Amino acid sequence: MNQTEARIFGFFVATMRREQEWTLESLAHATHYSYSMIRSIEKGTSQIDKEGRDRFAKLFGFSGFLDNYDQKDTMQEKLQHIQNAHNSLLRERRQALLQEILSDRALAASFLFPEYLLAVLFELVLSDGSQSQFTALCRQMEPALEFFSVKELGQYYDLCGMHVEDPALKTRYFQQAFRYDPDSFLINLHMAMEAYFQQHLAEAMTCLDRCKARVFEFGSYSRFVQIALLEAQIQIDLGQVDKALSCLHALRGLECKKLDPYSSSEVLSLMAYASMRKNDMKSALGYAEAGLQERSGHPTLYMVAIFAAFRLQDPRLPLFIHRAKDNMKLDDPFSRRMPWNHFIDGIAAWNEKKYREAIGQLELCCQTFEMDPLRSWMLDCLIELARKAEDTELAFHYQQKRIDLFRIHMIREF
Repeated sequence: MNQTEARIFGFFVATMRREQEWTLESLAHATHYSYSMIRSIEKGTSQIDKEGRDRFAKLFGFSGFLDNYDQKDTMQEKLQHIQNAHNSLLRERRQALLQEILSDRALAASFLFPEYLLAVLFELVLSDGSQSQFTALCRQMEPALEFFSVKELGQYYDLCGMHVEDPALKTRYFQQAFRYDPDSFLINLHMAMEAYFQQHLAEAMTCLDRCKARVFEFGSYSRFVQIALLEAQIQIDLGQVDKALSCLHALRGLECKKLDPYSSSEVLSLMAYASMRKNDMKSALGYAEAGLQERSGHPTLYMVAIFAAFRLQDPRLPLFIHRAKDNMKLDDPFSRRMPWNHFIDGIAAWNEKKYREAIGQLELCCQTFEMDPLRSWMLDCLIELARKAEDTELAFHYQQKRIDLFRIHMIREF
C-alpha cells in the first residue's frame, strides 16, 4: 500500500466512523489498535496490511476492503461517459453506468471510494436531491478532493454548479470547473447557459463557440441541436431575430425528422418567442399553438399564446388563460422562478383595461427577473401600460430603468 492508498483508506475509515457514529475509542477497542494508531490511520500516516483493512471494512458492514487502485483509470472513464451523456440522447447509457457503479456497494470499501462518492453526487444532482442532502454529501466529499484527477475536479464543481440556485454561487462553481477542465463540452455549455440567463451575452457566445469546437467529438445530433437552440436564444436577445428565425426554420424544416419531441417543442417555443419579440403576433400565436400540441404544459408557449392572443384581440384569450392555469408544468429551474400567475393575471387585467392592476402584476414579474432576458421586454410592457394609465412620471421611471439596463449590458459586454 503506497502513501496515496494509505490516505484514501484513512479517508474511508474516518468517513465510515463518523457516518456510523463510532468514537475513536470504541473503534480502537473493536479493532485492537491503539487510539493513537486509529488517529494515524485516519490521517493516512500509518499503513496496515490487507488483513487489517478487511477488519475495518467488516466492522463497517462490508465483506472486505477491495485492493483495486489499479482500476482507477477505468472508473474515471466511466464517470466521464456519465458526464458526456448528460442531457443527450445517451440518457439510458448514463443511467446504466450510474447503476453499475452505485449497485456495487463493495466499491465504497475500496481504493475507489472517492470515485464512488462522485457517482453518488451525480445521482443526487440528476435526481434533483434536496439541498440538505447535497450540502451533507459535499461536506463528506471535501477530504476526497485531493484524490481526484483534474477532470474529476471539473466534474465535481460542474455538478455543484448544476445543483445550486444562487446565480453568483452557480457562476463561481462553473468557473472553478472550467479552470480544471477548460476543454469540457458540458462545462462550457453550462457556463454559456448561465451567462445567457444573467444577460452576459458576449461571454455566452464565447463559451458557445468553445462548445461548437467540441460538439462533433460526441457524434450526437442532440448536442448540435442543444447549442443551436441556445445560440438562437442569444441572437434573439441581441436583436438578431431574423438570423435566429432562419436557424430555427432550418432545424424545424430540414431536420425535423431527427428532432426528439422535447427539442421539437423547444424549436417551436423559440420561434414563437422570436416572432413575439419581432411584433409578428400572428406568427407567434401560430407557432405557440403548434408547440402546445406537441408539449401541452410548456410555460413559454402559454406566455406567447396569451400575449399574442391579447394583441390580436383573439376571442380565444380566456381559453388560453384557463388552459395555462390548469396545464402549465413547472419542470425546470427557469419555469419555477417565473411568477406565471402574475403574468397571466396582468395580461387579463390589461385586456380589461385595468391598467393599474396590470402594472402591479407585471411589476412583480419584472422584479423576479432582475437580469433575466425577459426583463427588457417586461419593462417595455410596463412603459406602455403607464402611458395607457396616463401616468407620465411612471412611464419615465420605467424608461429610465430600460436605459439603465441597456447601459449595464453595454458595460458588461465591453
